[in-house]
Amino acid sequence: MAAKVKLQGQEFPIPDDLIALPDESEEAKRQRDNRLKRWLSQVSPAATNATLQWKEENGETIIQVTPQLGTKGIVVDPVMEALIATPQVVHPVFSLAVELKMRLASRQLDLPSLLRYQSRIDEALSDGHDEERKVEAIYRRLLEVKATASPWVPLGF
Repeated sequence: MAAKVKLQGQEFPIPDDLIALPDESEEAKRQRDNRLKRWLSQVSPAATNATLQWKEENGETIIQVTPQLGTKGIVVDPVMEALIATPQVVHPVFSLAVELKMRLASRQLDLPSLLRYQSRIDEALSDGHDEERKVEAIYRRLLEVKATASPWVPLGF
């Protein structure tokens, strides 16, 4: 029996043994649903608390997966959680450039006042070089990593 999952606008086949039932008891169906949710959570963490709707179409089992809101309102991938928690900052070079442009526009920037900014300019440039080195290191690592094919089609594609 062919089986297909519909999850967040995508359809993909699933192994028959994943949905096989040893008997038709409610306990066996509950265990099958939990096994399927665990398997699907590798593709989409939202599937962990999803509702499954089973139906037959043209001899094919279709399982509609509808993610449910968790206790916090949404299910967030740990990587996304880390990115969301990262503080948003403006690089010192940009904020210093804006400050100097504002002073220049208001005619408050002359050579003596510009020289007083020298230590802040040096510090901002140094921070910029540190950031640049970090980004270059990450870029080199990404170039060195071997590509690996995923068994899953990314959601949204």
